[in-house]
Amino acid sequence: MSTERTGPDAPVRALPAVALLAGLPLLAAAVLLGLAGVNAALVLGSDRFHPWMVKLWLLSAVVGYPVLRVVLLARRPRPAAAAGPALSREAQPALWARVDAVAAAAGVRGPAELRLVPEPRLAVVERTALLGLLPGRRTLLLGAPLLLGLSAAELDALLARELGRFAGNGVRLGPVVLSGHDAVGQVVAALHLRADRHRAAEAGEIAEENAYRVASGRPARAEDPGRGGVEGVLARLFGAYARLYGRVSARVRERQEYAADRLAAELAGRDTAVAALGRADALAPLHAHYLEQYVGMGLEADLLPLPGQVVGGFAHLLAAPRRAAELDEAVRRLPRRTDEDEDEDEGPGAPPSLHRRLAALLARPDAPARLDPPPPGPAAALLADAERQFTDLEAAVPAPGGARRVDWPELVDGTLRARERGKAQPVLRALTGTGRPGTVEALLDVLDAGRGEEIARLLPRSERAAAATGRAAREFRRPLLREALRSLTMLALYARGAARWEASWSGPAFLVLPGGTAERLPGALDAAVADTPDSAPLRALLAEAAASAATPA
Repeated sequence: MSTERTGPDAPVRALPAVALLAGLPLLAAAVLLGLAGVNAALVLGSDRFHPWMVKLWLLSAVVGYPVLRVVLLARRPRPAAAAGPALSREAQPALWARVDAVAAAAGVRGPAELRLVPEPRLAVVERTALLGLLPGRRTLLLGAPLLLGLSAAELDALLARELGRFAGNGVRLGPVVLSGHDAVGQVVAALHLRADRHRAAEAGEIAEENAYRVASGRPARAEDPGRGGVEGVLARLFGAYARLYGRVSARVRERQEYAADRLAAELAGRDTAVAALGRADALAPLHAHYLEQYVGMGLEADLLPLPGQVVGGFAHLLAAPRRAAELDEAVRRLPRRTDEDEDEDEGPGAPPSLHRRLAALLARPDAPARLDPPPPGPAAALLADAERQFTDLEAAVPAPGGARRVDWPELVDGTLRARERGKAQPVLRALTGTGRPGTVEALLDVLDAGRGEEIARLLPRSERAAAATGRAAREFRRPLLREALRSLTMLALYARGAARWEASWSGPAFLVLPGGTAERLPGALDAAVADTPDSAPLRALLAEAAASAATPA
């Protein structure tokens, strides 16, 4: 089992990385000085003003502006207010006390600002200048899902790790190398974004010109928008430099990652650090599942959970025994991954995987935590007035307009009822299009009369089903009619108060039907669409279900 792949020479390797980092603004300055020098030489060497001088100045400005703005004046973006509400010291004394205690124990400058964010992440963002060579204001971004899913001690461990990335950890200039890597990536991304915008603008102009040419009877020109103009050239130039910097700094960055993990283990305890890192990783896919399957399901019916529950509802999922067991198992599996798995995960210069980092921590002896233990219980207990904070966080994140806010039971039931209504639309159109009412009784009358084919022809079906004849046509027709009948039956049960959907935080929502309806319904549907239709079982079931719904439980 491989663990840390660093050696005693790591501190020395930081020097060439920092030198390369300092060389990037020097490269930018050289580009600007070269432009200025060319302009000065041509102007001074000319005896009079020439019109081409204006073109040269404009070209120099086009080249020099992105170099000056994106490279030399680049600062890491300030975390936007939309990232979430700021948590002040006065309003959140318990949370800030833990942050300050961890920063003091790590021996680093703590954050000046703390913001709550909706993603399951914890990160310290520093607004560095000169590509990370000059430090700046730090902001701690704290994910609400982590507060709900971690204990207070595990939160300490994650805080120690993130703040530990700014500590020397035995690597001189290590924090500068890490900040520089982030800043260089930001510069290259900004240049590529500008190049993409340039290509999009060029493509739009070409399309507009071609439309005019075709309308005039002339052939269209080639639709190649180029490679992004000057910004594209600069993106490739500085991108190559960034790749070189990434290779040179990889060893230092790797050592910093392992050292930050060790600091988390020293401050919070080894086992707590391992649990925190693994649990934070496992929470991410579970939270994505929660947003898609629980919060997102209501959007198709224009429904959203009550204010604060888009964020806070994740606690319901975490409290379900099955989900808690799945989360614990995912955390236990992480350190047991194979090296073959890691060979696929890691590329040249990539940071060490979580598996390798956890293996490195578990290979170290455990020792008492240096931090005073936090209050027992979930990390969310550190957040004063959590419900209001979650509501404020939701207000900072754009949400679909017009959605109605309802509690979880109504959201699940309303969404699945709306989904069933959508499934029933083809058969409702087929019935009303033939002059019949859109009810389950009307379809049963059609089936009893042996005229199911008349409705089936109006339902969506495959080309093969449409071309079938004889017995094959009946075999294709039967499942179409059965599904249509099932949808109308469900609408009837909803209307009579005999069916409802209930949410389950351990799995899919389940349908609640009275008495033995669920067991009898499949057979009743089969009988109604058989070659010799018999609607009596389904009619009796509908009558009994309505009577059961009218009787208080």
